[in-house]
Amino acid sequence: MNPHGRHRKRHVIGPISAAIATVAVLAGVGWVVNVPLDQDDPSRTARTPTASTQAAVVRATDDCRAARDLFTEDVVAMQGTIQQWRIHIDAMTQLVAGRIDLAQAMAFWDSTRVEGKRSVAMWQRTDGRYGQERRSCAVPQGAGGTAASLQTCRQRQDAADAVLTVARRTLTDWEEHIRHMDALRAGKLDSGHALHLWDRMYERGKVALQDYDVAYRHLVQLPECPL
Repeated sequence: MNPHGRHRKRHVIGPISAAIATVAVLAGVGWVVNVPLDQDDPSRTARTPTASTQAAVVRATDDCRAARDLFTEDVVAMQGTIQQWRIHIDAMTQLVAGRIDLAQAMAFWDSTRVEGKRSVAMWQRTDGRYGQERRSCAVPQGAGGTAASLQTCRQRQDAADAVLTVARRTLTDWEEHIRHMDALRAGKLDSGHALHLWDRMYERGKVALQDYDVAYRHLVQLPECPL
């Protein structure tokens, strides 16, 4: 090969060698970058729920849907009987304030006594189902962001339970007062003693209904369970 040929060969081989070296370097960098991301990055593993966690979220979601239906039905049924008790107490408040007379108050008390029996019985059956089923919107450990809906539903259930706790307390008084009224009508309860019992129930009921209103306002301000 003549000197000019060798010079041209070096001229051609030089850039080719540089290009091959560049490709090799880039390939190596790609390999270095890609291997940890795909195989060895612990943060990637931590962000990806395991199969067992995903299965736990599916089971918890099914359980939460059942819980949502139960506690929603319970709250709705409870509202009817709470309303009867509220009317009954308000009649006394209006009577004492002179806004209605005794005959009007007696009419309110008699109608709510009859309707109260029906609504209390209906609510107790519904409340009993919720208690027996023991369903909840618990969030499995390690679920993280994959369980956002469950977390929202759990907040809703906790607030519903707070409302129901107050309702159970005051509706126990309402049920007892209905029995007192029936006993008075049947001549099995002295009118003076009945008045004393009613005065106690009335004062306690006013406070309990205020507590109920606070708890219920908190409940309705929360997002609905999205499941």
